Amino acid sequence: SAAATSTAPPVRPGDAVYLTLRVPDGARARDFYESVLGWSATPGRVADGWQVDGVVPMVGIGGGDGEAGTVPMYAVDDIEVAVAAVRTAGGQAGEVAEQSYGRTAECRDDQGLPFWLAQLD
Repeated sequence: SAAATSTAPPVRPGDAVYLTLRVPDGARARDFYESVLGWSATPGRVADGWQVDGVVPMVGIGGGDGEAGTVPMYAVDDIEVAVAAVRTAGGQAGEVAEQSYGRTAECRDDQGLPFWLAQLD
């Protein structure tokens, strides 16, 4: 099948695998990026959340967030080791959560910048 012969490079630790656009109004952001970049988005798993179709890395839009910005998700080999490293380096890491695609943790670096870590299945 075509999927078996994909030329996409394998995901490596440290790769950005997902971007979440945190905005006050998700539908408005969806419309904006559809106009500017030609994106197509479908409703996501949360209220005013949208999943952008066919972009690399994957992108989601999350409305209703007071802290606007883009939050990357980085791939890691071992989520527990990575969470410990965040804390040792002076950052903050939340609890590891089980997701349908792997295990994740919401983090902030030592200057407060938010990001996610993901040990993908």
